[in-house]
Amino acid sequence: MKKINFLLAIIFTFTYTNVKGQIYDSNSGYVLQDLPAGSYLQDIQNKINPFVGIWIWTDGDQTLTIKLEKVEHQYYPQYGSYKDYIIGDYSYTIDNGSTIVSNTINQSTNLYPDYHSMYASGPMEDNLLNMSFRDLANPDKPFQTVIFKFIDGTTNQLSLKIMNHTRGYLAGTPVPNTSFIIPKDIVLTKQ
Repeated sequence: MKKINFLLAIIFTFTYTNVKGQIYDSNSGYVLQDLPAGSYLQDIQNKINPFVGIWIWTDGDQTLTIKLEKVEHQYYPQYGSYKDYIIGDYSYTIDNGSTIVSNTINQSTNLYPDYHSMYASGPMEDNLLNMSFRDLANPDKPFQTVIFKFIDGTTNQLSLKIMNHTRGYLAGTPVPNTSFIIPKDIVLTKQ
């Protein structure tokens, strides 16, 4: 009987000590769908960190504020796994702040990407971050791409470009809106 209990204790120990999933670098090219349950896509090299913060562009009476935030160890129940990523929100004002054109900053405490206007798994390169972008002032518009790139030699200034992905439309349907509510092709400064 002691041998059976000992054998069961060993099986139990090996079974439950190896349950923890493997950690994968979030820049490795893996996606949660392809990994075993319990895995963690982690920003091991902290490539997201330089992009995190409040970024501001001002021109005359216009101000664009972008807040980029790192989310760590977020659980995805549909895959049984975890992931690090970056989300972003923005505020665009005119008339020296007296008119709010659009504001998504602090609209949601939920950290899932669906509740924010910008999302990326992480930077493609040390100085380049492509994020999916939803212009919330134009909710019928599909996701676009916003590209943040550090100005050469600095980590406190980012260029911002927005790329439109509208490729065409069916005859007899309305022409898609390809304009953006926020300025594009600008330089932001970290606060």
